[in-house]
Amino acid sequence: KVNADVDSIEDLFKVADQSGFDIKYGCTNARNDMLDEREKFNAEIESSRERRQREMKGMLQELDAQREEEEKKLNTIIRELTDPKGDYKKPSMHAQFVLTMKLNGVNQTLKSIRAQLDTWDDWLVLFEQPPPPTNQLLVNADKAYEERFDLWSSLAKWEEKRR
Repeated sequence: KVNADVDSIEDLFKVADQSGFDIKYGCTNARNDMLDEREKFNAEIESSRERRQREMKGMLQELDAQREEEEKKLNTIIRELTDPKGDYKKPSMHAQFVLTMKLNGVNQTLKSIRAQLDTWDDWLVLFEQPPPPTNQLLVNADKAYEERFDLWSSLAKWEEKRR
């Protein structure tokens, strides 16, 4: 907008010059000052763009590092839920305990990770970056959780009926 406005004013000065109008010294100085200020303005805009690019690169690297940490958590959850010798496969565990104390915590962690990933995807939009494709680890963790939850819920219902 600033450049367009300056260009319009500069065009008026050129028409006046070509038409032989006598432009006063003060107007000529103001014209030169305006052109100088536009150069400074454009240089500052370019400097800001470069700074923004540098800062954005650092922020994106930080987001990637944080995303990797969340993915490590998801890998841990999947490993724990699917471990054939883990707590979620032990028949000696009480179903209600597993549901309330263990799986409830897993569910809360998955919700937290999902919310964090969604927030980061929104930030990427602000940075004019495409969000990554759906996180397959999150899908796999949700699936493993649902399988364990369904299994232990069924067992808890069965145990309740036996009482």
